[in-house]
Amino acid sequence: MKYRVIILFSICCAWFSLKAQITSVEAAGNYLYSGQWDRAIQTLNFNRFNFGTQPLLRFGFTVGTSYRFNKTSSPYGLSGRYGLVWSVNDFPGRTTVLQLHQLAIHYTYTWKPSDQQPLFICLSGGALSTLLLRKIESQYYVYDERVARAVGIGPELALRTYYTLRENSKFTWSPFLSCTYSPFLWSPQTEALINQTGGFTSNAFTMLTQVQLGVIFNIN
Repeated sequence: MKYRVIILFSICCAWFSLKAQITSVEAAGNYLYSGQWDRAIQTLNFNRFNFGTQPLLRFGFTVGTSYRFNKTSSPYGLSGRYGLVWSVNDFPGRTTVLQLHQLAIHYTYTWKPSDQQPLFICLSGGALSTLLLRKIESQYYVYDERVARAVGIGPELALRTYYTLRENSKFTWSPFLSCTYSPFLWSPQTEALINQTGGFTSNAFTMLTQVQLGVIFNIN
């Protein structure tokens, strides 16, 4: 499943690059917060049969690409992002890893407040999909003879600001800060996979807030 997502993401990137005026690639560290999933992990940790303490799903990374449409000074474009957030419970003899894979596609609008400064603000909105997997001792957790997985999907909004260095050259780079918000991500099986039981699940929808800090590389 993971490789299919990566292949699909690569095909989309190649197709959009043919119509792009400005092509960008990026990499960033990622911070994630979901109060509902935090409570699910805390419930797991209170279970007396649990091995060790499972950390919260907090930190990971993202990689992505974005394209400005092939029109003179067009502020509109498309962006795609893949992210991975993980949590490792390194209990002797039973290491448990939670892996949250993410794929997002956005329609973007980029605004430059001042012609005197290479500072940009980008607003975007689109769709976010997630895939949660659990590994125990390097093996994916199996339920009912299948790899257990929890899929989520929902809308996502993003606000980004970045500062471009060497703005007038063909290759530029820009440090950026981004905040993304998914008001209702539908993921009915996520809590059940975290807790390894359906008895502690609550709402099928959850809110996700994420912050990315990284670098964009631009080809004009």
